[in-house]
Amino acid sequence: MIAIFVAISWWQQKDLLATDGSVTIDPLQLPLIRGTYEQLAWSEAKPTLLYFFAPWCGVCHLSIDNLHDLKEQYKDDDLRIAIVALSYSHIDEVEAFLARHEMEIPVLLGSEQTAQDFKINGFPTYYILNKDGQIVSRDMGYSSELGLRARLLKI
Repeated sequence: MIAIFVAISWWQQKDLLATDGSVTIDPLQLPLIRGTYEQLAWSEAKPTLLYFFAPWCGVCHLSIDNLHDLKEQYKDDDLRIAIVALSYSHIDEVEAFLARHEMEIPVLLGSEQTAQDFKINGFPTYYILNKDGQIVSRDMGYSSELGLRARLLKI
């Protein structure tokens, strides 16, 4: 069973961005879904968890609530959590998803270009960036709060 799990995990991650320090993510500038729809950019030196989801994704519905608990554990100075909506046909889909989960974390609207830039080919996809914007961890599929905390130990 463990070998099967490891093989599936490897297969899901094989096309994602590298975690060997060779990829540095520039500050993202995407429109916010709520509020003023201004561009949100991050350039402050702090670790970041990027969570990419699709509103139709069942696994995303199961996993996104883990981010609430994670946000409560880490202060904003210690970790930035950014949620990026992808693969939606209308903003109403994203708003319905967010209403169902009572999101208090900023949600950005991504595009097909965003998905290509981050090599997103399944949902949810997570990237953890260190304070220098280098990818230190990545994953696709369900991740528990405990799993996310374990990945954050790399920063």
